Amino acid sequence: MSRKNILVVDDEKSQREILEMILAEEGYDVTTAASGEAALKFAKDRRFDLALTDLKMTGMDGIELLQQLLAYDSSIIVILLTAHGSIESAKEALRRGAFDYLEKPYDKAALLETINRALDRVATTMEPESVGVFCTTDSWWLLDRLRRLGFRVHWPGWVMSSVPLPGLDRYLATRPARLL
Repeated sequence: MSRKNILVVDDEKSQREILEMILAEEGYDVTTAASGEAALKFAKDRRFDLALTDLKMTGMDGIELLQQLLAYDSSIIVILLTAHGSIESAKEALRRGAFDYLEKPYDKAALLETINRALDRVATTMEPESVGVFCTTDSWWLLDRLRRLGFRVHWPGWVMSSVPLPGLDRYLATRPARLL
């Protein structure tokens, strides 16, 4: 099993450091960001399995970051953390696609259990090796996104698949750009 990539976003340095220490001790690959804007830059360069983000931050708040992360990569699991919790903000976060919502100060065991539940969901819903996808396209963005999700891209002819396709590239290159 590969190490899971977790993005930690909080405008408070001490919170980022605590979360990074806890998660690194558990064997996760952790990247920290001091703002929502910085987190989006990281997300465009690298695929994350999970994001932990503060709700109230200067600049982009956690709800806006949640929406933008999910718009960019719908497979990312987002957990919101906040010291300013309310039932309304929890409902809003869950309605917008958050996996869970934890109030600070959070219990380390509860945090790790929530992360494990979230990553178990990823493991059962995303298994690129078991999915057969074939497509032809001239959209570099589509091919790059599929490659970042774990699919192998086969050249020439912009043929992408999750398994090797000897000879199929000559056939697919003559077809219109669409999923077969």
